[in-house]
Amino acid sequence: MSCRARPTARSMILAITLSFLGSVVFGQDCSKQASEYRQGVVSLTVKKTQKETGKVIEANGTGFVVAPQGYVFTADHIVARDDTIDSIKLEGSIGSLYAQNSPLRVVEEDKASDIALLQFLDDSHIYVPVRLGSPWSVLVGEELCSLGFSAPLHADYRTTTGSLSALSGQDDANGVYNLWTTQLPSNVGESGAPVLQLPSGGVIAIKYGGERPSVAQNVNYVIPLNLAQPLLLKYMGLILPRAGILGAGGDKWRLEKTGGDESLIPVGGWRNFEVKVVDDQGRPVQGAKVAWQTPEGGPLTYVAETDAAGVARATNLYTFPRAGRYTQTAKIVSKGTPTGFTQADKIVGAGPSTLFTFQEN
Repeated sequence: MSCRARPTARSMILAITLSFLGSVVFGQDCSKQASEYRQGVVSLTVKKTQKETGKVIEANGTGFVVAPQGYVFTADHIVARDDTIDSIKLEGSIGSLYAQNSPLRVVEEDKASDIALLQFLDDSHIYVPVRLGSPWSVLVGEELCSLGFSAPLHADYRTTTGSLSALSGQDDANGVYNLWTTQLPSNVGESGAPVLQLPSGGVIAIKYGGERPSVAQNVNYVIPLNLAQPLLLKYMGLILPRAGILGAGGDKWRLEKTGGDESLIPVGGWRNFEVKVVDDQGRPVQGAKVAWQTPEGGPLTYVAETDAAGVARATNLYTFPRAGRYTQTAKIVSKGTPTGFTQADKIVGAGPSTLFTFQEN
């Protein structure tokens, strides 16, 4: 896989040339997303210590933040360890190769899909997640854009662009299937990068890598994000948006904050949160379902229905016994979702979301 192999001098020159040409031809197509998502893209450094020799093997990759509590997705082959590895040290810098490094841990691995869920150990920071899109809406021939880093090539945050070739692909040598085939250039250090749907879609895939030149030319793979849905639901209660799931006109609705953001709350207290659902003309939507979740509050999600003014309220959700900064997510969900407190897996589908923060002190 090209994201795994050690680059030769010739391959390094070729990769840099391709990257330059890509930025000239396609850079404007992805420049807005590159700026918007930068604080959610992570440069990863992995140091694996061998048991027998004590030798440290260093590798690099890319990841992206998917939740404010510091959860990060990447390709599993970057962080995977076998019986020959004694320990692993994992660090990430956000937005740049040269930003401050912070330690992460491996939360869970899905080796069959080559997806790893990581988490920053610093829980005092509110992380900026990227916007997740609908992998079910991507069509063959559409333009994609990846955002990542290549530390071995000394290439800081940059974009690569290419089209989706097929909604299929497999890496027989490493036993990874259910991939998509693309024309995105794939350089060492870019495995795990977020792949966006252009012109305005969110992240719909994770960069995987490319076939070896001896096997095929210009065949590169990405991991469709729907394969990560079980991890999103298990750890964050998140459901990927899916077109048509919200009901008539629901795909064009949006959320507006009306109250409760940046609240100061006494320890053990609570505060109302409010959000307004409007259509594409800015008119309030009555009867829309909004799910509220505070990740630290437990596995239950609170679902409210909007009133005639389009406002949904979350009242007395959770109380916290210690001071700290917390987040509250509101997202539009399918009309079939029951109101009141419910398990996250009862949510059939979700649409736009917005994030509230509050301080318990």
